[in-house]
Amino acid sequence: MSSSVINAAGGGASEAASVKAPEDQDFYEVKHTQKGYGAYALKPIKRGTRILAEHPLLRINHRAYFKADVEAAFAKLSPEDQKRYFELHSAHGQNPAHLPQGVDASLPAKERQRIAEEHEARISKEASVASIFRTNCMDITKGAAVFYHNARFNHSCNSNAYFFWNEKIDMETIHAIKDIEAGDEITLCYIDPYQDQARRRWEFQHWGFACDCPACGDISIPDSFASKSADNRYRLNELEEMTSAFRFSPEIMLSNSRMVADMLEMAKLHLVEGFYNHALAKIYRDIGLMCEARNDLKHAAAAISKGSEVVEICCGTDGKEWVEIRDMAVRLDMEATALNGGVTEPKLSSKLSS
Repeated sequence: MSSSVINAAGGGASEAASVKAPEDQDFYEVKHTQKGYGAYALKPIKRGTRILAEHPLLRINHRAYFKADVEAAFAKLSPEDQKRYFELHSAHGQNPAHLPQGVDASLPAKERQRIAEEHEARISKEASVASIFRTNCMDITKGAAVFYHNARFNHSCNSNAYFFWNEKIDMETIHAIKDIEAGDEITLCYIDPYQDQARRRWEFQHWGFACDCPACGDISIPDSFASKSADNRYRLNELEEMTSAFRFSPEIMLSNSRMVADMLEMAKLHLVEGFYNHALAKIYRDIGLMCEARNDLKHAAAAISKGSEVVEICCGTDGKEWVEIRDMAVRLDMEATALNGGVTEPKLSSKLSS
């Protein structure tokens, strides 16, 4: 179990005594422990397995949404779906003294309104449409949405599964990014994993829980998992800041002589921490673009092949992300063929043949 105090995947006041996973899958069950509800593997699950794909229960199709938008979307749900919505956990009832005080007056009026509404939802005495949305919503392409079954998966800063909005099939997916044993809890990372402990703890107030995963242990103990993880995350954040401004153009990236080395270090730290996610796939993609710009097609192909494997594992092969990296592999294959006088090189990856 990854969280304590209040379980973010728990249920609301009207929740039925037994919460079940979708009937058309046999990967996991929803169980209630002393900390609340969570998803637990029924059998061994191999890395790359799609555990769940789910359409939204309630969605907002624009980024700048407010309480009124959420309530209007809720009003359009059927009575049955409204009931299901109120079975989800609400992180209301938080102590205002434990939350940030005041709002920066320099912010635009609409942003101040949004922050005030979110604060109201957190400290309200009763669960509401807004508080349930704030607790369970996930980003989608042009807004946010709540998913009934996805909401049962708890958080871990070193999760064994990954959630991703697949725009092409209009579904939120969950893939195993590590081999999961029968009986293990299946966890997701709700936040930017590069953040340090203090920032993560502040973020968790959004859901009203405190994380007790290994990465959130005592970092003052030398050589502990938490201490090593803290060092890795600090370095990842540092590398992200150093490279992010250059990653929009291969030509600009080439002006930084350390760029490839920095990106390779990022990839290595991702693997050490178990961050087998779309961010890692994009790191490999950018390494491939840099190598291609240097006419180093061999290493470009190797990087894109690595990226394709990551996309397949954490996102699947039915989304635009797979199409984009497959197209890059095809282009590199054509470039290599042209350089070899029309002789076709071996395929970049067996996974790209479909």
